Amino acid sequence: MRVFRDRNKKNQFGMTLVEIMIYIFIAGTIASVFGYFVIDMLFSRSRNVANLEVQENTRLIFDRLVNEIRHAKSIDTTSSVFDTNLALSVNEGKILRLIMSSSTLSPTEFDVLGGIVRIRQGAGATATPLSASSTEVTSLIFRNYSSKKARAIGVEMTAIFRGAIPGQTVGVTSTMQTAVTLMNR
Repeated sequence: MRVFRDRNKKNQFGMTLVEIMIYIFIAGTIASVFGYFVIDMLFSRSRNVANLEVQENTRLIFDRLVNEIRHAKSIDTTSSVFDTNLALSVNEGKILRLIMSSSTLSPTEFDVLGGIVRIRQGAGATATPLSASSTEVTSLIFRNYSSKKARAIGVEMTAIFRGAIPGQTVGVTSTMQTAVTLMNR
């Protein structure tokens, strides 16, 4: 007995062109969705790190400003500039000057140069940066709230994250404001 085989019905292995195209489409869709989640996760992480860094630097600068103002003997209102954003380049060289009880710390001056808050303590002393290079202070305003009964200064500060690449920002800002009463009399 002879077995006749149909030559068109061989055991076929492999895939047709349509099957390959469907496979590529499905694999591409899965890869793009996975890639989107990975990129989103990395961006969220970098944004959280930037947010933490800006908040931490802003808090440290703010704490130092408040501490120095609170322990000042008086405010040098003739040399100090109030109600002006010291962080603007047109206001470079304008300061808040405090007279301290200690002669080695007097005067204590605060200014902003290139987005960096600086402190200078003592006559002829050099300015020391208070803010990190990753944080740019975009606004620092002192307000004189002093009266006959109390000497007080309002402080408003806004800072942004300055990325590793100059001009790069992640859109993270931190703003703080308070009023401080001088304790030394």
